[in-house]
Amino acid sequence: MNWRFRANAPDLLWVADLDDVQTCAGFLYLAGVLDASSRTLVGWAGRAHDNEIIA
Repeated sequence: MNWRFRANAPDLLWVADLDDVQTCAGFLYLAGVLDASSRTLVGWAGRAHDNEIIA
């Protein structure tokens, strides 16, 4: 995907992503939200199990 997200002002468009990271203790499931205008991290969460609510 080569999508280009643009916003003319902050808080008009947020972009989210979910990912899993393998660690020595198992997997860590991460979610993050970015403001598309300022590219600022709006929020994030991490969980040890994929069956827990994360986002």
